[in-house]
Amino acid sequence: MYQEFFSLNCQPFELLPDARFLYLGKNHDAALTSMRYGVETGAGFIVITGEIGTGKTTLIRNILGGLPQHYIVGLVTNTHPDFGSLLEWILLSFSLEYKGMTEMERYEALSNFLIENYAKGRRVILIVDEAQNLDLESLEKLRVISNLNADHHRILQVILSGQPELLDMLRQPSLRQFAQRGAGGFQIKPLTLEDTGNYIRHRMKIAGCTNDVFTAHAIKMIYQHTTGVPRLINMICHNALVLAYADNKAQVDEKVMDSVVQVTRDIAVLPFDTVN
Repeated sequence: MYQEFFSLNCQPFELLPDARFLYLGKNHDAALTSMRYGVETGAGFIVITGEIGTGKTTLIRNILGGLPQHYIVGLVTNTHPDFGSLLEWILLSFSLEYKGMTEMERYEALSNFLIENYAKGRRVILIVDEAQNLDLESLEKLRVISNLNADHHRILQVILSGQPELLDMLRQPSLRQFAQRGAGGFQIKPLTLEDTGNYIRHRMKIAGCTNDVFTAHAIKMIYQHTTGVPRLINMICHNALVLAYADNKAQVDEKVMDSVVQVTRDIAVLPFDTVN
């Protein structure tokens, strides 16, 4: 729609994670460095938290994309108890059989899988996304599974990714043993005003545009109405480009942003607790 008008070779503000557009603000860069160190050193548990849309999945994908071939990664995204047991989803994430088996047999199947890969010099990583949806029973199962790591033999590494309430769950006394095995919690925070401007310019440049399409005042308005959350920034920037194109305007200025904010407010998708 607006790609040719702004000399773009692709849409710069897609909502789906795309490694081509990775931009690291100060907080994101620190978190990525810490997480990468945790993976490389074989930390038992890595916990990543952040509000919806702050970029947790993007950072995880960036780390996994650079792993050597001897790493085996399983991803669990269905964490709600109504969708089956956690152990079933873990086995499925590694393409292991789980149907018609007791919980003990599933645990044994996972144990054998981990031991076999450890013997072959492979490292196994389990990623549990939306981990704040896990109940205490499921977290306890993860603790039991982590008991497979003995002494200096790390045969399974677990990355828990979730919203901030995940940390509150892990702080409960009943999960103290579990929390003590972690490498620390890395909190992904929204972008600052400066990073928001750099983020927008970075994505436009990667998409092929070298002009300053978004004015400084427009960027400030975007920051105020998104509180620096990347997913919301993408949403409002896409709408701004559409409206600027419709008005045949080469820049997204204050007037365009006023229209975008009004439209977006009407469909209630932005947190209008603006930042002063």
